[in-house]
Amino acid sequence: MKKSFETSQFQNVRFRNVSEPKKLLTTLKFPPFKEESNGKPRNYCNIICPGADTAYLIKRIPQNHRSCFGHFTYKIEQRSPNFFIWRDAKCRSSSVEFLIRCEFLSARSSFRSDEDIFEEANRIATDLRQ
Repeated sequence: MKKSFETSQFQNVRFRNVSEPKKLLTTLKFPPFKEESNGKPRNYCNIICPGADTAYLIKRIPQNHRSCFGHFTYKIEQRSPNFFIWRDAKCRSSSVEFLIRCEFLSARSSFRSDEDIFEEANRIATDLRQ
């Protein structure tokens, strides 16, 4: 598996609170990286779910996108301890938005604060851009 970083193109990762989905909490820019799988290039982007037990797609916008098909041209994949979404074929260069949910099995009282998660996400984004 060949891996290369593309720092000229950044993925916007927007964070929203489930209880107020229209309120944008923050947006961070992450450099996607490219890997080859079965001879085809894929773009990977960290979806920033630190400590999550699972992550899954809620919806794709637009829902009738002609180039992006789940499990064929995009998929969420766990690479411990992080989750990534990959896109290949025409979906790699398409303008599409994914709404992804991170789930945690721990009790709500033991959740990290949004500020802690954003701080870690910002650190990861900064490290990747360097």
